[in-house]
Amino acid sequence: MRYSGTWKRKCGEANSMKINEVEQQAGITKRNIRFYEQQGLLSPKRNGENGYRDYSEEDVAELKKIKLLRKLSLPIEEIRKIQSGALVLEDALMRQVIVLEREKTDLEAMSRLCRSLSEERCQYLTLLPEQYLERMVEMEKDGTRFSNVDKQDVIRRKR
Repeated sequence: MRYSGTWKRKCGEANSMKINEVEQQAGITKRNIRFYEQQGLLSPKRNGENGYRDYSEEDVAELKKIKLLRKLSLPIEEIRKIQSGALVLEDALMRQVIVLEREKTDLEAMSRLCRSLSEERCQYLTLLPEQYLERMVEMEKDGTRFSNVDKQDVIRRKR
């Protein structure tokens, strides 16, 4: 006799959910859930009868942790290390504070440069970028990091 997943959950025989339920409970899209699975951050069990993923309450709790850490901009690799025990959460968070403070400093420097350009009321057609680019080189020597157009502005091949 076959029983529905709902009946099993109600009777305590199984504590499994489908991806739609997990999406609702964790507040993460199906696409993100599958991405985290591909990245090795989540490994739900498979239903032997139909091959579907069967998510547990533990999977939902894990997804919520992943969501929190990703919203704090922790890299996937760092989360993987935390999960495996190769990195302590406290150390990862303190390292992230340093990264975020650095980004804040860089953003403030870019903001000042944008403000300076704006106050000069230049028009695009008359803009002379050389002086600003030279200034940016000097700022980079002092530690400011700007967007790397050599890496960002390229056509990427589809995998």
